[in-house]
Amino acid sequence: MTILKDLRNKTKLLEEENLGLRRKLTRIEGYSILGFYQRRFFEELLTKEVSRAKRHHRPFSLVMVRLKGFKEKQLINRLALLVQKTVLREIDISGRLSSRYLGFILPETTKIRALLVSQKIKEKIEKLGGKDIKVDLGVVSCPYEATSKDELIQRVKEDLSKKTRSPQRHTNNKRPRMA
Repeated sequence: MTILKDLRNKTKLLEEENLGLRRKLTRIEGYSILGFYQRRFFEELLTKEVSRAKRHHRPFSLVMVRLKGFKEKQLINRLALLVQKTVLREIDISGRLSSRYLGFILPETTKIRALLVSQKIKEKIEKLGGKDIKVDLGVVSCPYEATSKDELIQRVKEDLSKKTRSPQRHTNNKRPRMA
């Protein structure tokens, strides 16, 4: 009986030590325990991906997802993990950019392919999140639409705001007035 108790205590201590090491790794590398990067490290990886794309003359795309209407704070983590496991490839990079924004770097991906992937992302999020969650997507491609990290982020935010203002977003059946 005491051997079993000792093993349980040692297991508990090892689990606590492992969690502490994971937290240190998160602070050092910017990697979340949940499997996606924090904003600062995500932006560093974006800069590296821009350099790689320029050097090898290969495209990549940046997808930004804005979520609205969720009540539960942990829901965004579950949504990000779902997308990571079901839509993205191993080479794709995921980041949680803020409390409502997710980012995805899609290496070797043209804008057309990124638009298809972003549609799958939207469908997965809406399926899990339910009807209350509103999903806006921004997609931009490097080097065709932007050639630096800052330009990519600016363009993807512009793409997001266009979609927020688009007539499709109006839920009443009236068409928006044209000036």
